[in-house]
Amino acid sequence: MRGNDPRFLCYLLSSLYAEGRTSAAIKQTTGIQNLDLGALLDERVRVPDLGTQATIASHLDAETARIDDLIAKKQRLQTALRERYESVVRLELSYRDGIKLKYLLAAPLAYGVLVPSHDPVGVPMLRITDLRTGTVDLNSVNRIPKSLSAEFRRTILREGDIVVSVVGTLGRCVEVIPQLVGANLNRALARVQLKQDVPRALIRIWFQSDDFQMQARLATSGDSAQPTLGLGDMKNFNVGIPRDSSRWAEITDRTLRRLAPIEATESKLQEQERLLVEHRQALITAAVRGELKIPGVVS
Repeated sequence: MRGNDPRFLCYLLSSLYAEGRTSAAIKQTTGIQNLDLGALLDERVRVPDLGTQATIASHLDAETARIDDLIAKKQRLQTALRERYESVVRLELSYRDGIKLKYLLAAPLAYGVLVPSHDPVGVPMLRITDLRTGTVDLNSVNRIPKSLSAEFRRTILREGDIVVSVVGTLGRCVEVIPQLVGANLNRALARVQLKQDVPRALIRIWFQSDDFQMQARLATSGDSAQPTLGLGDMKNFNVGIPRDSSRWAEITDRTLRRLAPIEATESKLQEQERLLVEHRQALITAAVRGELKIPGVVS
């Protein structure tokens, strides 16, 4: 785009996305969203002259770099905490003669919906992205027709199930709480139904552990594209808990007690990072709108 500063245009597009103005250019006939580039480029926007664009972009370059440095520091602290977390998990779930996952199951493992179709008022269908933070926001999930969910009834969720990702990013998981009961899964997720006496919290921690990741890498090492974990392989994974079930409650209590302060600090850092990201975006939006006082720029 001649006559425009490319840095300013990048900030402008970021602002349009944050404001939701790119939504009109998104076409969705199935569960996959597609960007209509022509519609996006037809969006009318107001831009200042080239000199003002350059001044705004330079100001944002400096300010966002400062914020990005703070975000990076928060992320490094989270990495250090995650290493402490894993050391606790390795210590507590280190029974190499443990028990195979299949002996802890109340029902066979099951994949989710293979080819979803979209229904804005249908049944919630969880995806890997919905498991990113360890909790699920039902206001942002995709939905599928009730008839399709019924066809894949084997992955309709019940309270106490574990949902784990088995395609692409492996090992993301959540425990099903009452609000998620009745939801379904897409193909990249698997439903894990455990026996009544198996501690859900401990199995959830194991799915997110280095030990699970190591076994998953071995099982998917021959995949040429994105890793896809076969359920036949996963059910034979070794879970590092003792075979003596009378010890499970003690191990669970001790593990949760040791992980609690680490998770609390990690949660605070994640919240601080989220606020920094929000501030960064708000700064960009205010600047490209001309609402931010910048030396050399007339509002």
